Amino acid sequence: MEIGVHLGEMTINLPAEKVYRVIYNYIRAGFIERSFIADFSEPSYIKVKHGGSSLFIIKIRVVPQGSKSRVLFNFDFSGHILLWLLVLFFGCFLPFKYAFLWILFGIFMCWVIVMYICDQYVSGVSDLLRTVEYTGVVPEFKLEEEPKPPVDVDALYQRLIHAYSAVYGRSAKTVDREIQSYMKRGLSREEAIKRMARREGFLKRAEAGPRPKP
Repeated sequence: MEIGVHLGEMTINLPAEKVYRVIYNYIRAGFIERSFIADFSEPSYIKVKHGGSSLFIIKIRVVPQGSKSRVLFNFDFSGHILLWLLVLFFGCFLPFKYAFLWILFGIFMCWVIVMYICDQYVSGVSDLLRTVEYTGVVPEFKLEEEPKPPVDVDALYQRLIHAYSAVYGRSAKTVDREIQSYMKRGLSREEAIKRMARREGFLKRAEAGPRPKP
């Protein structure tokens, strides 16, 4: 079941490509807390999951109109409504007086949460676009960097052994002695291996992760 509600739209004197990029970067940079871009299609569509779940989904569409753009906000809070219906259902087992108060409280809280989240997106995006329209300046948002994949220390250790054996003609004991030398200076075994791997040029490649296939 999908409960989609059209709760806002605006027309802005900016081209669709610029409007899309401003909205995308604004949300991507985390200016709306707990917002997660789940899908997008440049330059006309952005789907956001608030809180990273499907309880609250926001769909923003940018419709080009010549040199202007029309921005539409559609909210799907079917998951949120179903969750609150489940909460209200348990209230039916209370005595009538308490059940009535519980249901009123549930309806009120559900509505408050819905309107609060809707306002975050509609007001936040609208105010930003009006500012860009008035000033002509597109703000530069500092986007959160994608987390680097964890480094496999054991794999680095094996690469060090291979390098020392193939390049320097040394055994694994030489690698272990160097690791022990670093550990005597206060480094952990993991830090020692990473330092040696960085010196050999392994660590940067390991942090970068595998290259994408063409």
